[in-house]
Amino acid sequence: MLKTLWTQLVAVWQRMTRVQRIVFITLMALGVALVGAFTWWASTPVYSVAFTGLSEADAGAIVEKLKAQGIPYKLEDGGTILVPSNQVYDVRLSMAKDGLPNGSTVGFELFNSNTLGLTEFSQKVNYRRALEGELARTIESLDPVKGVRVHIVIPETALFTEQQKPTTASITVQLKPGQNLNATQVQAITNLVASSVEGLTPDNVVIVDTNGKMLSATFQSEDALSMSLSEEQQQAQRKYEAAVEAKITEMLEQALGPQKSIVKVNARLNWDKVEETLESFDPENVVRSSSTITETYTGSGDLPGGIPGASSNLPEDTAPTYQTTATETAATNYERSEVTTNYEVTTTQTHTLVAPGQVDRLTVSVLVDSVTDQATLDALNPIVVMAAGIDTARGDEVTVQSIAFDRTAIEAQEADMQQAELIDLLIRIGIWVAIALVLIALLWYMQKLIANLRLRAGQDVWTPLIGAPGALRPAVAGATPAAVLGASTDSASATIAALAAAQAATTPAPDETPQAPAAPAATPAPAIPVYVPHPLQHMSPEAERTQKALSKAIEQRPSIAAEIIRLWLDEDAQRK
Repeated sequence: MLKTLWTQLVAVWQRMTRVQRIVFITLMALGVALVGAFTWWASTPVYSVAFTGLSEADAGAIVEKLKAQGIPYKLEDGGTILVPSNQVYDVRLSMAKDGLPNGSTVGFELFNSNTLGLTEFSQKVNYRRALEGELARTIESLDPVKGVRVHIVIPETALFTEQQKPTTASITVQLKPGQNLNATQVQAITNLVASSVEGLTPDNVVIVDTNGKMLSATFQSEDALSMSLSEEQQQAQRKYEAAVEAKITEMLEQALGPQKSIVKVNARLNWDKVEETLESFDPENVVRSSSTITETYTGSGDLPGGIPGASSNLPEDTAPTYQTTATETAATNYERSEVTTNYEVTTTQTHTLVAPGQVDRLTVSVLVDSVTDQATLDALNPIVVMAAGIDTARGDEVTVQSIAFDRTAIEAQEADMQQAELIDLLIRIGIWVAIALVLIALLWYMQKLIANLRLRAGQDVWTPLIGAPGALRPAVAGATPAAVLGASTDSASATIAALAAAQAATTPAPDETPQAPAAPAATPAPAIPVYVPHPLQHMSPEAERTQKALSKAIEQRPSIAAEIIRLWLDEDAQRK
């Protein structure tokens, strides 16, 4: 079987022309290349990212582990390692078991090894390194942070408290592209570090980024703080103006149509933080406290008197007299009264904190396209006032005007866009049509090539030749073969001879096939398909040229060729 197949292939190769051989070799090479490329693609594993953002030390350690385990990998810039997709999680678990990646910093695993023989100073240095590494890992776990370095300064303990120097810390963060740390996140990092180090306060923590920008608010200057606040205020103001414009524009588009109005809002916000305390008293009871004291003396007689001083109190030169003569006593009465009146006054104390961002003044300008009706403009004005929340008491203003919009540029732009879309559509259609034509041509060529290969391989390919013998019989009866086929005498004779040889090869012997009665002359014979089999044996070049000429003549004049064969068959039948 293999020998027969090889013989057929050799025969097919010998019958091919030069162009057919080149096309066949090209197609075979292309097929082999496609099969090889598909096999390579199917056998190549799909790589996925296992680790990214690795330091050089971690990348080297992981690569060594992967080489030892025989796992294929790819190393890209930025410390990225790719492994086959079906082994990503296994590789991560295996590396985590070995403590990889551990980053460029070390944590408390520094004390896992034997520290016997280290001095006290070395122990302190290792402790500070471990603390810095653990803090760096914790801060690096935040989403916006890509890398971080932490430096802690712990001074020696002083004898006296007033001589003790404070503990300080400085942090450098590397942010991911397009990421920023807001004030809340910076404050969180500050408190995290301050709470993790003994004796460290948030005021002694400095945070900067890799661009040299100060992030910790404690050490920012007043100008930087005011500038940052000003940017936030401007963003808030623009958001408020955009929100008001969107509300008014949506309402006007539903009333007038799209692109029929332009709305601009200008808001002035008050960013002063006001704290107010109000204390009020009840005006009905204004007296809060009253006191009245009354003293009364009644009676007659002399009252003790004399010159005050020591001389009037000293004894006289004469002997003192210790007996007192009773004299008339004067009756004396003393009365004292005190009245105190207190009125509790009712008071009201109010403490108000006004948040910043209140609207001080709002102005709205509205332009509508070609609205000539004044009644319509007058109707739009109160609608815009209500939609924008205008307060005339604080000086808000609204202006609604009509003007014809210039749409020349917009129409030109729309026309250009439509033309570009049409050109793009035509290009896409042309590409698909070209692809379809190429595919159709390729399929047609492959079909013809396969048919030729089958023909060269010796498979019987039959070509039906249908003719109307009755219509052409008188013209062919007395004509020569060259005159019938309209060619030169030699080529026509060779063609007819080939037809006769093919007919003789396929006509059965007289003893095997019964004679067919001739058709009546008056009745036209029906169209009979005549099949010409291609020979299986190898033909000489002359016979091959004859066969090509015969095939070309049959393709150009199939009805005449069929009529000639019919005449020969009739003549053979009459002889029999």
